[in-house]
Amino acid sequence: MDYIDIYRYIKSIATKVNSKDDIFDLLLKHKCYYLLSLLPLERANKTKLDMILAMNEISQKANYLRLGEIFKTMSNENYAVIKGSVFAKKAYLKPNMKSSLDIDLLIHPSRLKYIKDIFLRNGFVQGYISRDRIIPYQREEMVFYVSKSHQIAPFVATSGNKLSPFVSVDLNFSIIWGEFKDKIDIDYVLSETQTEILYGQIIKKLSPEMEFIQICLHHYKDLNSIYLISKNRIKLNLFCDMFFYIINNDLDVEKMIFISEKLNVSMYIYYCLYYCKQIFMHPKLEELVLKYKPLSYEDLLDSYGLTESERKKWVFSFFERLFLEGFPEKFSETLSYDEKLKIEMNNKFLSIYT
Repeated sequence: MDYIDIYRYIKSIATKVNSKDDIFDLLLKHKCYYLLSLLPLERANKTKLDMILAMNEISQKANYLRLGEIFKTMSNENYAVIKGSVFAKKAYLKPNMKSSLDIDLLIHPSRLKYIKDIFLRNGFVQGYISRDRIIPYQREEMVFYVSKSHQIAPFVATSGNKLSPFVSVDLNFSIIWGEFKDKIDIDYVLSETQTEILYGQIIKKLSPEMEFIQICLHHYKDLNSIYLISKNRIKLNLFCDMFFYIINNDLDVEKMIFISEKLNVSMYIYYCLYYCKQIFMHPKLEELVLKYKPLSYEDLLDSYGLTESERKKWVFSFFERLFLEGFPEKFSETLSYDEKLKIEMNNKFLSIYT
C-alpha cells in the first residue's frame, strides 16, 4: 500500500466511508486508537484494541487516584493539567483513547518551589524508573532539564496499583519549547482555565481554544525538533489529535486566532493546520487554514528545526516523514556532525524519560 492509498483510507475512516483495505497494524503503530475504533474490526483486532484501551484506563485511573490529595491541596492554585487523558477526553470523547505515560501540569514559574514541596511531601521524588526501581536524578541531569527545556526533571512515585505500579508527573512552566526566542505570557495562558472531573478527581484544565493551541505547539515541537525526529516522534496520531479536536468541538475560531496572535505563535498553528489538512480534507480544516494563512510564514512548511540557526529544508516529502520504513535512520544520514553531537547530548540526559 503506497502513501496515497494510506492517505485515502485514513480519510475514508474519518469521514465514515467504508473501505475494504486493512491497515490495522499501521494505525496501531501510530497509536491512532480513535481512528481504529471507527473501523469494523475483525474479532482478534478488536480484542487487541480493547486490551490497549483497558490498560490505558487502568493506568490513568491509578495515576489520577495517586494524585488525588495533591489536586485537593492545589485547588486554590493557578495551574492546568495538559495533554494526555484530559486532552483525549475532549478530542476523542474518551480519556483512554491516548496512551498517557505521565501527567503533565502547567504551572507558573514563581510557584515552582511551593508545588515542588507539595509533591515531595506526598512521596514523590525527581527521578526515573529502571528495572522496577525509582532512581533519583543527579544534579547534572536536573540542571540540564531546566536549562534545555520548558520543564523541570519529572517526579515519580509508586501508585499502589500492581498493573500500573508507578506514576510520573511533569511540571511545565511554558507551553512552548525551551529554544523559543520570545517569552510566553504564562499568566495569560493560565487565565484561560476551567474545572473538569477526570477519573473522580476535580482538576483544572485549559479552555478549549487555549488547549488546542497548546497541543499544536507541542506537536509542532515533535515535528520539528531534530532530537525528537531522530527518536521517531513524527506519527499520524499527532494529526489525529488536532483533527478530531476540531471535529468534536465547537471552537471559537476568532478567539483562537486572537490568542495565537497575542502569544505570537500563529505561524506554528498554521503549520500544524496546513499539514493536518493534507491528510484530512475537511471543510472545518479548510476554513481554519484560510483564516490563519494571512498570519503565517510559508517558509516554515518545507523546513524543520526549532530555531532560525538550525532550520533546514526537508529532503523527504511529508508522507515519507510519516510512513517511510526506517525513516529515523535515513533522516540521521542527512545530519551534520554537530547535529548528531546535539542528539547524543540529549540522549545522555533525556532518553531515560522520553
